[in-house]
Amino acid sequence: MLKKQGEKRIYFKWLRKTHPTGKLLGTMGDNNTKGHILIADDDEEWAGVCQVAVKQLGYTSEMVHSRKAAIELVDKGPFFDYALVDLNFPDEADGGATIYAIKKRSPETDAILMTATPTLGTAIEILKEGASDYIIKPFSEDYLATVLERCRVARTAKSELDVSNRLREELNAAYMELQETEQLKDAFLSRVSHELNTPLTYVTMALGLLQEQVNQNKDTDYDRNLARAREGVEGLHKTINDLLAFVDLQKPGLEFVKRTFNISVLLDNVIEKQKRLAKAKELPLTLKAEANLQVEGDALLLERAFAQLIQNAINFNQEDGSVDVEVDERGDWISVRIIDRG
Repeated sequence: MLKKQGEKRIYFKWLRKTHPTGKLLGTMGDNNTKGHILIADDDEEWAGVCQVAVKQLGYTSEMVHSRKAAIELVDKGPFFDYALVDLNFPDEADGGATIYAIKKRSPETDAILMTATPTLGTAIEILKEGASDYIIKPFSEDYLATVLERCRVARTAKSELDVSNRLREELNAAYMELQETEQLKDAFLSRVSHELNTPLTYVTMALGLLQEQVNQNKDTDYDRNLARAREGVEGLHKTINDLLAFVDLQKPGLEFVKRTFNISVLLDNVIEKQKRLAKAKELPLTLKAEANLQVEGDALLLERAFAQLIQNAINFNQEDGSVDVEVDERGDWISVRIIDRG
């Protein structure tokens, strides 16, 4: 017998999951049973009736007739899915203390109090001690099945809620970490952009002075080299300004400065700044718009957006292509189309 019991325990250890306490889970995971139940009642006859009933319902069980034996059995294992505990044990602590001791050792066990003398006060106190439900003796097999199913449903719901709460906590932690990373990134970009702007300003001023001297001496080689240097500096300035604009757009407290302005004039200025790039790629860049189209919005942000769109249209164009910017009135709206014909 001892050898067979040992073999059975190893078999279940291989099949079943392990309880957080390190004990083997009960037979709820077994296809042949719904769960494992501890029956603790000093009335041996009634405990036997309960054992027959739970067997008929598809559960396995073990029964004891004292509080001490119940606690020892929980300590030794196996894991019990449910515990049917009588309210009164002669010369011992009551069922409430027994339930408290069981829940302390095995929090996942659903403890159900049995009593033949129910009172509202007793029920409330026992539920406070950790009981999952309360059942009045004598009870029918059907009612016992209802109570056990009610406990199972509540346990499943609690488990799903615990998983949901844990996932929500992990998601919140990941979001907070991402926000912190974003703030560090924005601070870094802002610092780098400002640090680069200062020396570039000096370089731009120096190039301007050199250009004046070259113009006086009329040296074409110097003039060509200075033009290239100015183009490089202007390109760096644009990249830095784009970085600063990107950082500003990522700020949660970004405020839009709305005012009325002429969008035709704004687009004409944007195109004028992009003509050098278009000329280098031999692409025609045109604007078709009425002279006075008034709109309301953030002119600075719209200028940045249009400049980026037009620059993309030029950079990703093809030979013999063109870039056309067309502005039309459509009722209360203004339509701006940037057409890449490459």
